[in-house]
Amino acid sequence: MNTIDSYFEYEIGISSADFNNLNNPYIVDRKSITNITLPNGAPSGIINWYQYRIPLSEFTNAVGGISDFRSVRFARLYLKEFTETTVLRLEL
Repeated sequence: MNTIDSYFEYEIGISSADFNNLNNPYIVDRKSITNITLPNGAPSGIINWYQYRIPLSEFTNAVGGISDFRSVRFARLYLKEFTETTVLRLEL
């Protein structure tokens, strides 16, 4: 079993200010969809979709002595500092 925990870390803001910033370099596409019925049958107002593109070479921190992408096997995602229920849909 390999117990080395080495990884690149990326810190990306996803606050409402980050979404409304038209100069956010990570947001490459925005879509607004109206008249959506949610799975519970309730109607929804406007649903906003944001496509983020994160350049792999622009990591925030290298942890555990990692130096390249030759042996990357997994991607982890952790979120913090949410004050209300939030739905995230990810496509990797």
